Amino acid sequence: MLASRVASAGTRAAFYRAAKAGHYQQLARGVWLPTAAWKEMSQDDRYLAKVQAVAIRHELTLVFSHFSAAALWHLPMVGSRPARPEVRREPGGGGRSATAFLAHTHGLPFDLDLDRIDELTVTTLARTVVDVARTASLGTAVAMADHALGVKSPRAMGVDAAMVTSKELAETLVRHPAAHGVTSGD
Repeated sequence: MLASRVASAGTRAAFYRAAKAGHYQQLARGVWLPTAAWKEMSQDDRYLAKVQAVAIRHELTLVFSHFSAAALWHLPMVGSRPARPEVRREPGGGGRSATAFLAHTHGLPFDLDLDRIDELTVTTLARTVVDVARTASLGTAVAMADHALGVKSPRAMGVDAAMVTSKELAETLVRHPAAHGVTSGD
């Protein structure tokens, strides 16, 4: 639910009273979900809901990367996902993180390594695996890479059958060498 679509002032006031009473969960500024629905969701679905909320808030203009792209690619997660969705932005193009998301600005030519899932722009499967491998724990990186190397059938949520090869991963590593001196928070 978008708060901006609440019609009248009286309805808007009632909505915010209900939100303050805990009947709605805010996923991103102005984007809300009924708390009952939120409580029924798995941790993975909650994270995907936050990604979708950030996309709605920013009118689908973001490029989702790292753990957010991994969630959209349905890669397995060892441990917990980050609190905020992760996106890529061009350096110097307002690449700072926002309250709703963490922005990464290094190493993304905007004409390469992009794909679409459910109307959202994401880093390719190979680029996602490489980005996560550079920033995550070894267990998480291995689980995601192993899954990406073995995916052979269609998955849910509009993702076509996808598979990455070890050659594609190696080529992606060569195209995007590690950025030394860049912290994980960019």
